[in-house]
Amino acid sequence: MERQGLPEEIKDEFVEDFEHALKTFCNRLKDFGFDKRELKYYIDENGEHSLSDVSNRLPDALLWLYF
Repeated sequence: MERQGLPEEIKDEFVEDFEHALKTFCNRLKDFGFDKRELKYYIDENGEHSLSDVSNRLPDALLWLYF
């Protein structure tokens, strides 16, 4: 998740706010007519914003985008 580099006292609050904002954004897109099959997000509780984590998830993301 997007926690690295954040001060300890705000890490949990930041993650909660980020997840809430992401879910709200997806719901708004549904309100605008996007079908739930057109939207996808993934929250990796143990993931980091790093090249290795992103590269592990990229193949699945590309498959979803193009098929």
